[in-house]
Amino acid sequence: MLPLTRELIDRNRQLLSAGDVAILHVNHDLDDVHHLTGLLSGAGADVTFVAVEYSDDGYNSHDIRARIETWLADSGGERMIVVEDGGHYVTAPSSLVSLSVEQTTNGHRRANDAHAADGLPHPVMSISRSTLKTRIEPIILGVRIVDELSSLLAMAGRQLLGMDVVVLGYGILGRSLAWRLRGAYACRVSCVDVDPIAVNSATADGFTAQSPGEPEAIGRVRGADLVLGATGVDQHGGLLRSASVGLTHPLYLASASSGDLEFQSIIRDQSFLESCTRRRWGLDGGPELRLNVLANGLPVNFFRPDSQSLSAEFADLLNFRLVEAMFYGMVQGSSHLAPQVHHWADAGRGPWLADEEMLSEWKRVHKRSAIDWLEMLAPHPSEAMATAARHPDPTPGHATSL
Repeated sequence: MLPLTRELIDRNRQLLSAGDVAILHVNHDLDDVHHLTGLLSGAGADVTFVAVEYSDDGYNSHDIRARIETWLADSGGERMIVVEDGGHYVTAPSSLVSLSVEQTTNGHRRANDAHAADGLPHPVMSISRSTLKTRIEPIILGVRIVDELSSLLAMAGRQLLGMDVVVLGYGILGRSLAWRLRGAYACRVSCVDVDPIAVNSATADGFTAQSPGEPEAIGRVRGADLVLGATGVDQHGGLLRSASVGLTHPLYLASASSGDLEFQSIIRDQSFLESCTRRRWGLDGGPELRLNVLANGLPVNFFRPDSQSLSAEFADLLNFRLVEAMFYGMVQGSSHLAPQVHHWADAGRGPWLADEEMLSEWKRVHKRSAIDWLEMLAPHPSEAMATAARHPDPTPGHATSL
């Protein structure tokens, strides 16, 4: 399933085969995630998997934290490493851990917050600002999320084609969603973002865009058929409350984030929901309401039990970068990496594969013809934030061969 990642692990299995490495893998309950766990375990690491599962109430964060604490208490005398999705561990990092590896923007943000508050006891390698995550993954996710959204709406008797859609957040993912909605489904797309740079970017890309405090934004939401949240945080409750006043037609809300935060404040506000007739948790076949919350407010691409958010082919690229960052952190160690967040972006120094080389290898192992993902969507302006914080140069004598 993950041939490129498997080759990477096989070439560096000496880092795991000594039997002194304990890895906590915190991630979604997906096929490629379990396969990665098996590859690491097969190479000699002691791997414990903690699933990030959704329920009607969102993430069970308390259970995730409890399982992490159990792992920390049970592991001893081993080199302890955390590989995760979402920053669940770094909210309370432990001095027992020697390295943490993170792939999401939320996890990166949480690690930075922990470092600013109390300091980090160990280095955190983050691939969240890598070209793979900022240029390639949004294209794949944009297709996956919007197509899944179309299926969910069809189950509710509605058609995404030609809908009036407001995208909340014109970041890396929101931009890809807006382009997919406009290009593949002929939607009339408006964008709302708190960042003036993002608003200007959306305008330059041909979309109508406002900040959430502008009266035009309230009018856009009130007149929309669908509001798609892609901010990763719960910051538009006020906008949605204002827009719901005088709403005379059904409005659908859907989340595109990997977390469960987009509409948390209004979903949990019983008085507000009752003022909108009642809430609609899912596609229950009931009557269409004034406010319809799709997929219980959870990410649409994770909602169906049998859904896979990403194809195994693309997951191979993602897992390759994640494991590569882990191996880099293991080789460098705390003597060469300060206890802070380190960007693993635009690899290509020393023996580490640059994006073009990685994509070439990916095409080879998956027997794919030429595809240039890097040219499919121009860089988002926010990528400039990463250019000044590239990953550290490998210290001579401390780089492993891929």
